[in-house]
Amino acid sequence: MDKAGIRKAVLAKRNSLDAASRASLSEKIVQNALALKELKSASGVAAFLPLGNEVDTRKLIEKLIFLGKAVSVPVVDARAGTMRFARLQSFEQEMVEGGHGISEPAQKDYARADSIGLFFVPGLAFDAKGARLGWGEGYYDRFFSESGAKGLKVGLAYSFQLGFGLPLERHDALMDIVVTEKGVRRR
Repeated sequence: MDKAGIRKAVLAKRNSLDAASRASLSEKIVQNALALKELKSASGVAAFLPLGNEVDTRKLIEKLIFLGKAVSVPVVDARAGTMRFARLQSFEQEMVEGGHGISEPAQKDYARADSIGLFFVPGLAFDAKGARLGWGEGYYDRFFSESGAKGLKVGLAYSFQLGFGLPLERHDALMDIVVTEKGVRRR
């Protein structure tokens, strides 16, 4: 199956999740993510805010903030084709709709890429080699190749998003770990 076919199949499955199933699966994924030994030593952590039926990361982010982690979320500049990460103090701070409808802090306190020790990354599909299939716009791939980020890359996904043999291109950033409701898969 090609990338377009994989995107279509995974989106159909993901969009078929009802709210209760999504909440239950997301809670298990968050528990598995919080149990990562690498998370304990990471003072700076990046996490995405959920869009559509993506894994709900809000409880993960709340827990990370409670634990004293410096949490940053993506800020997309669609015109420039770039992405940076801005500090999120709490969900009470003012948020605005940014690029592609993704929520972001209204006041931007950008984190240095090298200050983030662990990145939680969304995706449509992942494979055993750490390859990730996103929406095809390359924001994460460009960020990881151009920013100097050295942090661990951790994909968060439902288990049905794993197991594809994804075509790998030279510029693709590989995930170090993929976390699902069924456990943790390391590359």
